[in-house]
Amino acid sequence: MSRFDMHVHKPYYFNASNISRYSEEDFKVKFWSHILELFGKRTNIFTRGDTVPTIFKKTKAKPKVDLRIMSVLNSKEGDYSLGEFSKVAESTKLYEDKLKLSLMAKFHLNSLLKTNTNCTYPFVMIMGFEFVLLTMEFIEGEGYNMNQIDQCCFPITKKAITSGGIKDLINCINTVKVS
Repeated sequence: MSRFDMHVHKPYYFNASNISRYSEEDFKVKFWSHILELFGKRTNIFTRGDTVPTIFKKTKAKPKVDLRIMSVLNSKEGDYSLGEFSKVAESTKLYEDKLKLSLMAKFHLNSLLKTNTNCTYPFVMIMGFEFVLLTMEFIEGEGYNMNQIDQCCFPITKKAITSGGIKDLINCINTVKVS
């Protein structure tokens, strides 16, 4: 069964009344885990969930994140990107997750700036069926800058699938790999 056969084999996943009852964990397990597995397939990338990023393991702060995108090839464990999940894009949760990820991205970026003055750190926010890719960069003389690079939705309707929703989602996820 391919990753998007769930529309055929498990159409009840996409029933509006079921969707309204899903928890954050339901979205991770039922939908995004399949995409994230596909994301790491045949690459040197793998994902870990609900863990403390490597850069924080030697600090007093031990913040956990919902998603870490890491290298398989690198003998020294490190995070290419971080992400947070939420059930829906509620303003409070959106603000808290964005703030948390921004501070963690800034911390990562500061460690990278010691050896490279031109770098950008990507991070993702997944809210229900929505996927948002953001980056943090340091601009000399200006400070830190956060940008939204891409945004896409997990296709849940036949119309979304036939209008290229799967392709859009894969292209958005591939933007993370390039970043």
